[in-house]
Amino acid sequence: ELREAVGRLAAEGTLGDFAAEVGISGGGFFFYQFSQMVLMSKLSAIACSVVNPMSKAFVIVSCAIYFAEPMGALNIGGILLSACGVVLFTLARRADAAASAASAASARA
Repeated sequence: ELREAVGRLAAEGTLGDFAAEVGISGGGFFFYQFSQMVLMSKLSAIACSVVNPMSKAFVIVSCAIYFAEPMGALNIGGILLSACGVVLFTLARRADAAASAASAASARA
């Protein structure tokens, strides 16, 4: 089956385009995985567990826009809920860091 598919691509003159797209896709996936590893090395496990689903939501929305997929109210609501969760997590994390800094400062005084 693979030989037939490659033969069909070669006969249609699209084998080079297909190879280029596979290479670009592989490079993009490598960059995605590498950036995820860098991100995980700089964030806590909880922060990664919050950020990771948001990055997936971004990819889904980007693909839906690119492929002109219709977005229903439920889809948009889910995206907004996910974004609000990340914002609330960020605000809570900043408040916790500020409280810890204030507590450390008062302990030193």
